[in-house]
Amino acid sequence: MYSFHNFLCSVTYYVYWLEGDHLKKVLGPVRRSDFQRENAHLLHGIAAAVADINGTLLDYSDNLCWEDTCETVNGQGEPVYADDDHIRAFSVRNYVSVLDQVVARSNFKRNASRH
Repeated sequence: MYSFHNFLCSVTYYVYWLEGDHLKKVLGPVRRSDFQRENAHLLHGIAAAVADINGTLLDYSDNLCWEDTCETVNGQGEPVYADDDHIRAFSVRNYVSVLDQVVARSNFKRNASRH
């Protein structure tokens, strides 16, 4: 399982907003279409590799972006990402439903109940 969010995290990670102990600038929203266009060569390669192994590609931006806008902070002004590789627990609990969809489509629940 791989997700497009790994690339998006690197440009929205809040540490890049800091200069020492001071907040230098909170990055504004990222346009999903710009990000996808600028990284198309990587995204297409990943999608092809995942398809070759019959894997599942998750696009968290479906849950973390509104239409073409991917915010760097949530409605309370908190960063969406914990670091450049992880979504904060609050964001996952409240916004990321794509994982629920994967579990619902799998037989994970049936297999887990056998143990």
